[in-house]
Amino acid sequence: MAKRSVLENLGLPEGVQSDALLETLNNLAEGVYRTSLDDKKLWANNALVAMNRFERLEDFLDAPIDPINGWYVEPGRRAQFVQSITRDGAVHGFVSQVKRRGNGELIWVEENAR
Repeated sequence: MAKRSVLENLGLPEGVQSDALLETLNNLAEGVYRTSLDDKKLWANNALVAMNRFERLEDFLDAPIDPINGWYVEPGRRAQFVQSITRDGAVHGFVSQVKRRGNGELIWVEENAR
């Protein structure tokens, strides 16, 4: 994925500081991602891409997703996540069982978002 496209999806200005931030995000051990409220995948770091059993960001972003529940196993869990962010402006310690997008394996995750 082109650097400019990644920076646009992250909402970052182009420049030296954004280069350093992007490198830092990609080197984190924790998965970091950005989606729209309608669950369009905008970006993910290397850890999240690997956690979902993909080798490339592009493959992760292009993988199909359940249009109602996203990657969540429990029906309605995505709606709870979006409702919490919309109501509170942030979500902390949101624990859910999810499906790895690359192979469908079930895992547990804890999400923090704003």
